[in-house]
Amino acid sequence: MPTNIWMIGPEVGLEDMLSAREKRVSLQKEMLKKRPGTLVCFTLNIAGPIKVFPLAEEVFSLTADRIRSLLWREGFSVTD
Repeated sequence: MPTNIWMIGPEVGLEDMLSAREKRVSLQKEMLKKRPGTLVCFTLNIAGPIKVFPLAEEVFSLTADRIRSLLWREGFSVTD
């Protein structure tokens, strides 16, 4: 059970993390086959067994929005 009230979310084991990584790589390869070009992949590196909690979701969302805005401002075509 988490000791920090802000760290609420399911615990993720090593096997789950490795599986998620493999799925992410597979998805990235598929995306690049369909739309060749540059792929920007943004993830959070969160220590401990709890990977999803409100602050992490907020940081991810704000940072992803910022990355999109910067790319658009520089004239890059951005798709999700």
